[in-house]
This record gives sequence, structure tokens and C-alpha cells, in this order.
Amino acid sequence: MGGARERTAGAVHRLLDGRYVRQPFGVGRGLVLPADGGFRAAIGLYEVEIARFVTRLVGERSTCYDVGAARGLYTLALARRATCGHVVAFEPDEALHARLPATLARNQALAARVTIVPVALGAEGGPAATTIDALVAERGPRFRPDFLKIDVEGAEHDVLRGGMCAIRSGRPRFIIESHGFEVEAACLHLLAAEGYGYVIVNAQRVWPEHRPLELNRWIVAVHRSDPKATVVT
Repeated sequence: MGGARERTAGAVHRLLDGRYVRQPFGVGRGLVLPADGGFRAAIGLYEVEIARFVTRLVGERSTCYDVGAARGLYTLALARRATCGHVVAFEPDEALHARLPATLARNQALAARVTIVPVALGAEGGPAATTIDALVAERGPRFRPDFLKIDVEGAEHDVLRGGMCAIRSGRPRFIIESHGFEVEAACLHLLAAEGYGYVIVNAQRVWPEHRPLELNRWIVAVHRSDPKATVVT
């Protein structure tokens, strides 16, 4: 059964590779995105578990970080929510960040709200990396985040460590995809110590996505002083 499912998924991926589709459902409804993330992504049902939090935590004037922008789904969904705001899309993978301008061009009404930064975020800077705090210091208050979606394949704690000044001064809201028990625990410890409340959002059990990891779910965190703190209580 597993082999048949994998063969079917492979055939769908090859059929959709290189195509763009308008999302009929989900947080990206109406957006035009690359279709090669699989059938679920092509129809807008990717990561439906966190869609409601994007809607509730992003305001019209928010400065949003999409850390691990990949195909640009959240980059564009955040830009649509932040009508008077700004989205900074971080994607160090050359193939992925090279495709983001073409995706923005297909969603021209949102493109002016997006800045693409083709580097990784981490705890320290480097040749192809920077930190949240270094970027804010370099580019100014417009780049101080109010909301961060973080999906960095296990480096999520490093991203937080590199943004402690921004966290303490701005108390941004977070959706963090966790990729292991140890790194999730480290993130939760850091956030709790800084006055954040949080909820853990598990993957849905009906038609679950195939994620071959020891742990793959989301942390949604809001500072306890934030009017939106009720979202995570």
C-alpha cells in the first residue's frame, strides 16, 4: 500500500512540476503559486492546521518574517493580510529563492509589500547567514518583526537566539514549525522565559501529510501582555 501511495504521489509531482495554479482553498485561496509541492499544496490544503492562526495574528500594519519561504505560500498570504505592512521572505536555498520573483510577478498586487532576503537566519551571522537583530540594526525599524513564521528544518532555536533584542523590545508573535523533541523543548523554554504563552498544534489525523520526522508540529506563541494572548489560552 505504501509503495502504491508513493508511486501515485510521484506521478502527481511530475505532472505538476513547473506549473503554476491558483489556489482554490486554504490560507492561499486566490493566490497563484507553484504547483510542484504536491496535490495537497496545489489545491490549498497544505498545513491547514495553522491557517486560522495566520488570520488571527497578522494585522494590516504588521511587519512579518517568513523564515523559510520555500514556494512563497506564506509570504503571499502574509502580504495579503498586512495590507499596509511589509513581509520579509528569507530563503537560502538557491533554487527556491530564485523562483520567488516569478511567483511575486504572478501576484503583482502583493509584490510591493515583499522583500526577498536570500540568506538563512540563525544565532550568528556568516557568509550566507544573518540574525534577526543584525538585520534590524542594518536596515532599520521597518524591518523589526511583529510576526514570524519559522520553518527551518531544525534550526528554529538558533533563529530565536539571534533575535533576542527584537523579542524583548517588540514581543512579536510566532508560528514555529518544530522538527524534533529537543529543539521544540529549547524553543518553549526560551519563549516561556521571555513571558510568552503558547499552544502546540498537532498535525491533523484525517488525511495527514507524510512527514518522516520524529516530531513535526507547530508552536503558536504570543506574549502574555499582547491583546491577542487569548489566542493561545
